[in-house]
Amino acid sequence: QAFREKPDVAAAMNYLAAGNYFWNCGIFVWKARTILAALAEFQPEIHVRLQHLSRFIDTPQWSAHLAAEFPAMTSISIDYAVLERSTAVCMLPAPFSWDDVGSWQALSRLIPDDAAGNTVDGLHVGVETEHCTVRSSSEHLIATIGVHDLIIVHTPDVTLVADRRDETAIKTLLAEVQRRGLQAYL
Repeated sequence: QAFREKPDVAAAMNYLAAGNYFWNCGIFVWKARTILAALAEFQPEIHVRLQHLSRFIDTPQWSAHLAAEFPAMTSISIDYAVLERSTAVCMLPAPFSWDDVGSWQALSRLIPDDAAGNTVDGLHVGVETEHCTVRSSSEHLIATIGVHDLIIVHTPDVTLVADRRDETAIKTLLAEVQRRGLQAYL
């Protein structure tokens, strides 16, 4: 009947008590032309910028145009921009397990912690390392000594080290990366 993104506590409690609501796990399926049409209707400024960007896909100018257009777009989730406003939305119950891996902390729900409380995905050797989330690859070793409560993520072009207890600060870091014109690393 309707899509409601992040209801306030009172509304959420009412939804739970009613028992006839579903929880959105953030999986959306649509045809490109359908979501573009919805953006044209509900977020025309974003749609115009996307149309402009589409002319540069697979060209040498792509990165420059993306760097110019993306920061200028309205910052709004697809949930608020389209899904709450459209009447052409359908929900299907999903008969599978799901974990909203929207944070590095969620990794510990998928991978069991080691004896020191570390969640490790990739090559890692730690000495006096506790309660860390470590993500790498099978080709790159992360070695730690005497560290606690960190998120350490290595990719081919970026290494992130953050306080595990303040994961929301990563958004601040991402904004700073953008401010410095380093969007290619996001």
